[in-house]
Amino acid sequence: EEPESTSLSDKNLPEGFFDDARQDAKARKVEYKDPQDLEWARFQTEMEQEDIRYNSILEEDDQQLRDDRDADIGIEQKLWAYRVESITSSAQTGEIGVNDIKIFEAKLEIKQEVKVDDMDVKMEPESESESDEDILDWRVKRGL
Repeated sequence: EEPESTSLSDKNLPEGFFDDARQDAKARKVEYKDPQDLEWARFQTEMEQEDIRYNSILEEDDQQLRDDRDADIGIEQKLWAYRVESITSSAQTGEIGVNDIKIFEAKLEIKQEVKVDDMDVKMEPESESESDEDILDWRVKRGL
């Protein structure tokens, strides 16, 4: 009957009776779950979710770049086709077609300017008095 009395007393032990969490779980016959292991598992699942999110963002960006490139190629092909048509029509009529070529070149320049504005980031210095040494010196106070 003594083993039954100890088992009854083990069941009646409150949670946290022992200082050691492993020993406490063992005495109450409950599975011990290490908080660090739980945190590590939670961290891994969050990282997997972020990795999936990151990859989907990359796919969307790549698709957008491909779509933009395809649109640019289509515009460029139309401009070249227009130029070919204007040159062939001028060759057939005997005219030089300088106006057609100038129109085409103007359209091409506008298209290239749009590309430059979209792709390039203009970096302007904060002030004319700043030198390279001031920019690299971490001790210099600057206003935002």
